[in-house]
Amino acid sequence: MESALIRRHDHMQCWRKAEIPARLAHGRNPRVPAIVCMANVGWMIFGTQPKEPVTVRGMHGYDPAAPEMAATFIAAGPAFRAGVVLPAFDNVDVYPLLMRLIGVPARPSDGSIRPLRRALR
Repeated sequence: MESALIRRHDHMQCWRKAEIPARLAHGRNPRVPAIVCMANVGWMIFGTQPKEPVTVRGMHGYDPAAPEMAATFIAAGPAFRAGVVLPAFDNVDVYPLLMRLIGVPARPSDGSIRPLRRALR
């Protein structure tokens, strides 16, 4: 099974856990399986061929560095300075921001409030 996955594929990449690119930031997490595969944007991975055509209006799990995976973040309210435009930041950075806004200590995570501080009052 491993050899079938850990080879070149036209529309996906697969890695052993220890070889997952560091930029994906999850290669050491105990919940990560022994082999991880990531489809190219616009492709999906199925265990078997679907019996009917698949219509999808959205998907996740693609390479976060792909431009198609970028998101827009807009915030307003008493905690935020008006008119601040921040450079791009990782979606995981929203979690510590939300915890701060509701006054709950953030649990350890891959996110950091640092990229968002400039927007806060």
